[in-house]
Amino acid sequence: MPKRQMKPGERLAERRFALGLTFRQVHQESIRLAKRMGNRRYMIPASRLHDFETKNVVPSIYRCYTLAWVYNCKIRDLFEIYGIPRK
Repeated sequence: MPKRQMKPGERLAERRFALGLTFRQVHQESIRLAKRMGNRRYMIPASRLHDFETKNVVPSIYRCYTLAWVYNCKIRDLFEIYGIPRK
């Protein structure tokens, strides 16, 4: 039987779990980044992160950047999760 393809939200949740982060911790880190960048668009409320993971809502470019920063990965890796191929 073929293995089921994981949805983007499931893959995001897997990354967060691997790092041992809670929704609240990701939110707090996003606030730090938003302050550093001087732009509230980088903030990710815990409820929105929940939507990314469970409802497969696609994050904005700003929030993709935040997720890459918090999850310590390249933004290209997050784009790939959403089907945006590397060039």
